[in-house]
Amino acid sequence: MKPTMDKDTRCPNHQNVVGVIGGMGPGATVKLFQYVVELQKATSDEDHVPLLIYNNPQIPNNNKAVLQTGPSSVPAMGYTARALERAGATHLAIPCNTAHCFLSELAEWTNLPILDMIDLTIRSVFDMQVSRIGLLATDGTVKIGLYQKVIEKISKELNTRPIGTIVPNAKGQCEVDDCILRIKSGDVGADVQRRLLIEAQSLTSRGADIIITGCTELPLVLSDELLSFCVKFVDPMRILALEIIR
Repeated sequence: MKPTMDKDTRCPNHQNVVGVIGGMGPGATVKLFQYVVELQKATSDEDHVPLLIYNNPQIPNNNKAVLQTGPSSVPAMGYTARALERAGATHLAIPCNTAHCFLSELAEWTNLPILDMIDLTIRSVFDMQVSRIGLLATDGTVKIGLYQKVIEKISKELNTRPIGTIVPNAKGQCEVDDCILRIKSGDVGADVQRRLLIEAQSLTSRGADIIITGCTELPLVLSDELLSFCVKFVDPMRILALEIIR
C-alpha cells in the first residue's frame, strides 16, 4: 500500500519552496541553480534550500513577443507556473530579464507571488549610490524600457533622484543581440566574450558607473574577473539567487 499524503505538498521543514520557470534559455536556468548552490552557506545537503525547476524551452521567444514579431510567451509561462504551483511551489522565480516585461500578465495565471528580479536588482543598485548604469540586454528589454520604468518607480518610492541609463547605440545593440543568440546556440567562446566586452567598455566610456547584464545568457560568458578592470559588474540573476536563499 502506498503511504498516504496530506494536502500540504511543501517540502518538510521548509515553509517556502521557490519554483523556477526555466528554459529561457536552459543554460541560464542551470546558471541560476549553480548560483543558488554556490551562494548558500551550506555544510551538508540538508542546509540547501529546496527548489523546483521546470525547464520548459518550448516557451516562445520573449524578445520576439515583446517586439510583436512572434507569439505571446505568457500562456506557456502561465502553464509552467501552474505546474510548479501544483508541484508545491510557494513562490516563483524567472531567470529571464525580458520575460519580466510580462510579469503583470503572468500574475493573472497563478496564485503564487513572483520574485521580481528587475525590482530586486534596481533596489540593490540604489544602495550602491551610483549615478548611471550601463545596460546590456535584448533589443526588446531596451526598447520597452523595462529597467528604466523600474528605476523611475523606485526613485519615486524612495523620493530620490533617478539613476541614468546608458544603452548601446544601434550598431552596438545589434552586436549584443547577435552575441545573445550565439550564446543560446552554445557558443560561449572567446570571440563572443570579446565582442561583449567591447560593448561593456563602450558604455563605461560614456559614463556608466556599473554594467548590468540585463540578459541571463550574458553571465555564461561575462564575469566579475573580466570586467573588474573597467567597471563593476552587476548580475541580476545572482541577485535573484540571493533572494531565493534568503
